[in-house]
Amino acid sequence: AHLRLDGLEDRLPPELSGGQRQRVALAQALSRSPDVLLLDEPFSALDAPVRLELRRDLRRLQLETGIATVVVTHDPEEAAHLSDEVVVVADGRVLQRGPIAEVSAHPASPRVAELLGITNTHTGVVARPGWLAAGGLEIAAATGGLSAGTPVVWTVPPEEIVLHAAGGGGGHRGTVVDCVALGATVETTVDLSGLQLTVRGLHGARALAGDPCALEVRPETVSLWPQDAQAAGDGSGPASAGRTPGPRRGRAGRHGAAIIG
Repeated sequence: AHLRLDGLEDRLPPELSGGQRQRVALAQALSRSPDVLLLDEPFSALDAPVRLELRRDLRRLQLETGIATVVVTHDPEEAAHLSDEVVVVADGRVLQRGPIAEVSAHPASPRVAELLGITNTHTGVVARPGWLAAGGLEIAAATGGLSAGTPVVWTVPPEEIVLHAAGGGGGHRGTVVDCVALGATVETTVDLSGLQLTVRGLHGARALAGDPCALEVRPETVSLWPQDAQAAGDGSGPASAGRTPGPRRGRAGRHGAAIIG
């Protein structure tokens, strides 16, 4: 009943849908009252609507039972939905771990940003302390101790960029290239003199291709690394606020960790 399997007791496995079979597997695991629930890509073979429904079911179970959960996934959105902590793994190495909001906001390396699905990753150079140059623009960023002229890789999450209509707010002037409605959010691609950035925000008035606009990028939302850190694939030499804190206990009633790799 807890997993909405009432009335299916007499069905054989081939007579169950993919989502129902996954619920049966969860029920089997939970019936043993485990201390830890391990889930390896639990929803990867399911259609999107069923996958979302099962995510909600599992999150509800986490909140109701307080069971510690470890989820292995390639989907950063799934990790965010089901976990408080995230461990980013590549080639058998832990690249970063910590609260998922902190890791997403401050990836420790370009490789971590890639595995988390963070777009807006570009190359540039340090123009002067506190500023980087990319695509003919100068963007405020925490450059740390990097000297002027140092080649860097930098990224900014699309959710952290503020889009202003023409004439509104400050920031970098640009032109809308594309605008796509994604359910409750809108994803807008903006060209800034050859440098393209993606902005993602709450659903509102959609911009049209060709519309003038301005982008506001706060320096604390920009992560950057020397280009040799990209080649290393780890967090060596980060100039931004990227951190690799130790594990913390999740919120009361839900203790979830996700492994992304």
